Amino acid sequence: MKKKCTLLLVSIGLWYFSFAQLNYGFKIGVTQSKTKESFTSMYQDMNFKSGFQLGIFFENKLFKNISVRPALQLTQKGYEAVEGNENDSFFWYRKWSFTYLEIPIDFIYNLPLSKKTSIYIGTGPVIGVGLFGHGKGTIKGTDGAGQSFTQEGTGNKPFSRPGFKDIDLGADFVAGLQFRRVAFAASYNHGLLNALNFDHGIQSTKNRSFAISLSYILSRN
Repeated sequence: MKKKCTLLLVSIGLWYFSFAQLNYGFKIGVTQSKTKESFTSMYQDMNFKSGFQLGIFFENKLFKNISVRPALQLTQKGYEAVEGNENDSFFWYRKWSFTYLEIPIDFIYNLPLSKKTSIYIGTGPVIGVGLFGHGKGTIKGTDGAGQSFTQEGTGNKPFSRPGFKDIDLGADFVAGLQFRRVAFAASYNHGLLNALNFDHGIQSTKNRSFAISLSYILSRN
């Protein structure tokens, strides 16, 4: 399933690049991400985790100041969570890192400030395919007999059962400043799907990710 979706996303990108008159370039950036986790009516925010973003983008002008900008990018997401204290009777530490192949399709409104400079805002859907990841965790507690215990574990297959879904869907929001061929942008990715691939009716986890990126336009048509 993952391979088929990845090939489909790449094929769509190559087809679009081949038949449209596009601007195109590359971008590189850093991310801050976490998950929004809910247990019935209780909601828990995880701590932010740093990551990276690397990709290529294309831009096709639709109207005078409006264009569509799809991208093909690798984005690192994840979260870090700590509950309790290592010196207390209960302590739970979790840290996960995920790498997704994403295609955001943003509809951009450009506002020229001068002949060389413009600002822009945009939004659109983003589809992600989970490629790989790793995690680690430590839990410390007391069992039914009153004995304390400590367990540690690691994982290198987050997108397997039970675990996290390898398909994600979200809404992308972006704002940036462009000077000639260089652009500086901030974006926010709001996950819409439960990232867990098991459902027992009480738990939901959704991705939240911020990115700061620097882009360079290689071709301007």
